[in-house]
Amino acid sequence: MSTLFVDTINEKTTNNGVYIPGHVLQAVTGTLSAGINTTSGTMAATGLKATITPSTTSSKIYVAASMTLQNGTANGGTNIELYRKIGSATAASIFKYGSVGLSQYAGSNNVSVGSLVYLDSPSTTSAIEYEIYYSRYSTGTAYLHSGPQIIAMEIGA
Repeated sequence: MSTLFVDTINEKTTNNGVYIPGHVLQAVTGTLSAGINTTSGTMAATGLKATITPSTTSSKIYVAASMTLQNGTANGGTNIELYRKIGSATAASIFKYGSVGLSQYAGSNNVSVGSLVYLDSPSTTSAIEYEIYYSRYSTGTAYLHSGPQIIAMEIGA
């Protein structure tokens, strides 16, 4: 049996990278510093987004987001969806989470933590923008509190 010891692995061609299938090749994050709210039932961009440019078309993109949501109205809640925009194309919904933080009782002020995880196979080396969209569910005002995070990681395939 042989053992290989190395201190450094360098890429042979500049900006070509060291590609290891099944491993994280890069990671990018995004945050939202101020809270937002809406009374609309139509999906709207939140500004919580991360942009990543895959190194190969076979790469997978793992997207995860965590946020604090609120709707203080009975039977109100917050819908969240993950949208993807490749290059200059129009953003499109790729994952519908549904209603989060559904308040069941009159006068309640339900605050909940919403998390979303999605593994994407975009088959591109163009820049990809992943963004959380939201709307109110049923009634009331949907709040997205400050400090949510989104991360996009390229996984070698």
